[in-house]
Amino acid sequence: MPHPVCIKLRPAQGGDLPFLESLRLSTMWDVVERHYPWESSAQLKRIFDHLECAHIITADHLDIGLLKVHRTKSEIHLIQIQILPDYQNQGVGSSLIMTLQQESLLSGSPITLKVFKSNRACRLYQRLGFIPFAEDEHRFHLRWDPETFSADSPHLSQSLLPPEVA
Repeated sequence: MPHPVCIKLRPAQGGDLPFLESLRLSTMWDVVERHYPWESSAQLKRIFDHLECAHIITADHLDIGLLKVHRTKSEIHLIQIQILPDYQNQGVGSSLIMTLQQESLLSGSPITLKVFKSNRACRLYQRLGFIPFAEDEHRFHLRWDPETFSADSPHLSQSLLPPEVA
């Protein structure tokens, strides 16, 4: 797949269910199966959880993924980010997470997430400066805290920083 030119987000809608089911299967089946059996009903529930926080990631007008973020006064919780395999490793996920980091810097709220220990995305989160603060049998609980952010952090280019931070 060529590198996506124009990445946008749009709110998820009921008509997106077939895409979301296919996306979950193609991005999460092997990860989930390493921890416990894949149950379609449990995966469907996971799709519907916090659907009001869900956005479809589009590239050049094609649906390529899902971004689910729940915001409170005290944190930005990245619930899910899933990108079709053909569009992975092209900077889409990094770009979206760095945008959340910019939001975190402006709001002062940390970003939290949970990731399966066997998920290759662990490397992405580590590269972007997330650190573990807890874990359970299957997942790492990660946090990116704007208070410990350094303007010299290599993963955020100066051009992406808000003017008061750059």
